[in-house]
Amino acid sequence: FEQGCRLYFALKKLLERSGDLWGRLTATQRRTIVKVLGAWKGAAEQGHIQAQFNLGLSNAQGQGVLKSDNEAAVWYRKAADQGDAESQCDLGAMYAQGLGMTK
Repeated sequence: FEQGCRLYFALKKLLERSGDLWGRLTATQRRTIVKVLGAWKGAAEQGHIQAQFNLGLSNAQGQGVLKSDNEAAVWYRKAADQGDAESQCDLGAMYAQGLGMTK
C-alpha cells in the first residue's frame, strides 16, 4: 500500500506540475498507475480502509481508470462500513446526487 502511495503522489505531482491530465498518461505513467491501483486493490481487498478510500476516489475522479460512480461507491461503502468518515461523507454526497446507486 505504502509503495503505491509513493508512486501515486509522485505521478500526481508530475501531472499537476506539467498541466497534463489523467486521461493523457504516457505509456510509462500508465504502467505506474497500474502498479498503484494493483497495490491499493490488494490492500483494499484485505480490508485496508485507506486503500478502499483511495480506490473510491480514483474511480470517482477517473484517475488512472475510467470514471465509474458505481465502482467508486463500492469502495467508499467498504471503507464507510468500517467507520471512515471521509468515505461516509463522499458516499453520502454521491447518493445525494443519485450517483453510484443501482437503478
